[in-house]
Amino acid sequence: MQDEIVVALAGNPNVGKSTLFNMLTGETAHVANWPGVTVELKEGHAIHHGKRIRFVDLPGTYSLTAGGAEEIAEAVARKFIVEGRPDVLIVITDATALDRTLYLVVRAMELTPNVIVVVNFMDCARRRAIHVDLDGLSSDLGVPFVGTVATKGEGIGVLFDRILEAKKRRSELKVDYNGLEPYIREIQRIVEEKSILQQYPSRFVAVGVLEGDSEFLNAVKGTGAEEVVERARRELNADPSQLVIEARYKLVEEVVRRRVKRTSIVRQELSERMDKAFLHPVAGPIISVLLLISLFSLIFALNTGFPVNVLLSQMGLEEQAAFVEEHSISGIMSYIFDWISSQVSKMPAPEWALSLLTDGIIAGLSGVLSFLPLIFLVFVLLGALQDTGVLARIAVSFDRFLRPFGLSGKSVFPASIGFGCNVPAVMATRALDDDRERASLAMSAPFIPCQARLVVLLALSSAAFSSPLAKSSFLMLLYFLSVLVFLISTKIMQIYVLKVRWKPELLLEIPPYHVPSLRVIWWYTRVNTMHFLRKAGAIIFPMVIAFWFLLHIGPSGYTTDYSNSIGAIMGRYISLITSPIGLSDWRASLALLSGFLAKEGVLGTINTITGLEDPVAAIRSILGPAEIVSLSVVMNFYLPCVATAAVLLKELRSARYLLIVIAYELLVAYLLAFVSYYVFSLFLH
Repeated sequence: MQDEIVVALAGNPNVGKSTLFNMLTGETAHVANWPGVTVELKEGHAIHHGKRIRFVDLPGTYSLTAGGAEEIAEAVARKFIVEGRPDVLIVITDATALDRTLYLVVRAMELTPNVIVVVNFMDCARRRAIHVDLDGLSSDLGVPFVGTVATKGEGIGVLFDRILEAKKRRSELKVDYNGLEPYIREIQRIVEEKSILQQYPSRFVAVGVLEGDSEFLNAVKGTGAEEVVERARRELNADPSQLVIEARYKLVEEVVRRRVKRTSIVRQELSERMDKAFLHPVAGPIISVLLLISLFSLIFALNTGFPVNVLLSQMGLEEQAAFVEEHSISGIMSYIFDWISSQVSKMPAPEWALSLLTDGIIAGLSGVLSFLPLIFLVFVLLGALQDTGVLARIAVSFDRFLRPFGLSGKSVFPASIGFGCNVPAVMATRALDDDRERASLAMSAPFIPCQARLVVLLALSSAAFSSPLAKSSFLMLLYFLSVLVFLISTKIMQIYVLKVRWKPELLLEIPPYHVPSLRVIWWYTRVNTMHFLRKAGAIIFPMVIAFWFLLHIGPSGYTTDYSNSIGAIMGRYISLITSPIGLSDWRASLALLSGFLAKEGVLGTINTITGLEDPVAAIRSILGPAEIVSLSVVMNFYLPCVATAAVLLKELRSARYLLIVIAYELLVAYLLAFVSYYVFSLFLH
């Protein structure tokens, strides 16, 4: 079939290969006769994201070297990989015995570059406090590693995604066989000159000859290769086959030592007391909420000073509040980039070039790097909660509440992160096993009001209302409405966009409480932080520069007057659409446009255009109270920022889904703003 992806499954006996095959293929499995092999193979198919995938279950084997007790199984598996040419070879390993089961992975990677490694029995590893750095293993060996629990379907959705994303590597794995390398090269030269076994990589054949592979030894008879093997035996005073095996196990041992960590389990008495609290039907959710609020508040305070700065300001301690903001991580980074901009602005260069450097390029770098501290700290926290076993208990406590909205208890973590930043919130949906839940949660997560929106809302509410009670009530109303829209939207996305109706199940085995490991937490944090830099950063930076051109280029060329820029022209056209919701002033429309870049840009644009430094005064100079309420609602509900769009595109892997999300959020924002504008017009006039 055209566009069909052929996937072969290999693995040692008793690693759950048959269970995984059945989970992947469902009821489609049947026995098939494949040309070129003497053993019947099971095959089945599945459809994932519109792609048909055919799975072939190869015989269980410990190696791919013909000549052992399992010679038939090894020969059949190897022959299919070479002659059947599957697009992907999945090798299944055991998370509790990687030092043993990774050997087949090494051998498979010497034969073909198109390998995905499944680390099965992850639940057993968690029960034994064994931590596996899957991304670290992937980095070391250069192929994707996916953790699964085949009996429960855990990790199956991620595995399907990796199959679709699989890219052909340029070459097979080259193991360093140390003293054997000169002999390998000599045999490899003979194999290539004599055109022996051309369907195999020549190095694979050469190593196999030294290892005593029966098929390869028969193929090189009379070519001089056997004499090379005997010479290696004499000169090295060792059996070449033993040296080959030892070199592979040495590689496996080094990788496992770096990427597998065993930690201590908390004593039984303490575990039981903690479970009584976290798993209590009433106390559990309350304790979980308080814990998450406390931990995330600490992270937000370190990153931006919130909510400590707000509390100090309400107490009349404005200087102390300003001190906390300035000495937060974001405040320090802002100071650094402001200093760099001030130094660059002193350079002898044309005004437009300096503006491009300071307001475009440096601002673009700042836009990317300003997210790093928050993302890093959030994933440090999640890594710690996951490592200790607390994360699983929190998921269980929230599961009953989230189930009616098509979500499981695991969704509480991405949702909670969203109150700090929607970027890591969308990224965190990768922890969910079910594709339907992961996609619908990612699509609706941007409705959760992040820190950046809170900053803008505080200024807008201060401009719209003079009473502290009215300000706080308005903010509380927006937050309640945001959470409600978020929950309802997950169900809407599942039914009308993903076109699925299902009852979520919390497939989660509660692990024992572990003593946290800094090494394990670092693994988790490093991977997610670098993922953001590589993917989202590549989109944010050019978008910031593109927005500079919108504000500084007009019909007559470079301009410092924003009212004559392309952005202003676009703002005037946008105002034709936003007039029914009270935003007829092009400056407000342009501020909304800048909000796509980053929500803080709404205030910055209004300040710059009006020439007023006080954001409250600037807002009041162009908008009335009802219009400010409308702006608040629109700003709060349309797509948070370009960084969120970047990670949505990465996680959803579909430009169509991204456009649907943007259109849906714009529609929701517009309708809510329309209602809010006319309702508040009655009360505020």
